Amino acid sequence: MNAASNAFDSYRHNGVTRFVQSAVVIDNEAELSSRPIDPPVTAPATRAGGSLLGGSPRANELPAEVSAVADDQQADGTMAAGVGASHHLDAKALTDAWSDREVICGPYRPEPGEEMVARALKAAAHADIVILDWFLENGSSVRAKQIACEILKADHAGNGRLRLIAVYTSQTGVSTIA
Repeated sequence: MNAASNAFDSYRHNGVTRFVQSAVVIDNEAELSSRPIDPPVTAPATRAGGSLLGGSPRANELPAEVSAVADDQQADGTMAAGVGASHHLDAKALTDAWSDREVICGPYRPEPGEEMVARALKAAAHADIVILDWFLENGSSVRAKQIACEILKADHAGNGRLRLIAVYTSQTGVSTIA
């Protein structure tokens, strides 16, 4: 590496360090201890169609850009084997790694039946980075999309805001999901 690229990398790293002070990770399978988590309850998955940023979603209808994901849904509405499967998040290792970079990171683990969208919005209110699991409930992306939309609406209503929303999944077919 030459001196110019080292100077740019240093400038870029310092800029990120000044901007990023807090993160929140929203994952229904986050765990802080080594105790096993109960497996998720299998129930019919519902998905909403329409754009993430506009239009009114209609229950059980997929937008064309994710129609291939519907092939993973079985006739009874549950997800096919391997889709929506349990993939635990080691929140302890994650928060430790962020702390080593001097960033406060708080995990939020929604439970079935709670008002996860409202609570996630509150948890994310001051976060510079929101890391959101794609499947938060019964192998469905509906709640993740609702959370992202509500965060964007709140940021827009607050005269705009610069933050990163990262969506992740361990599922196959990520290009189709994207």
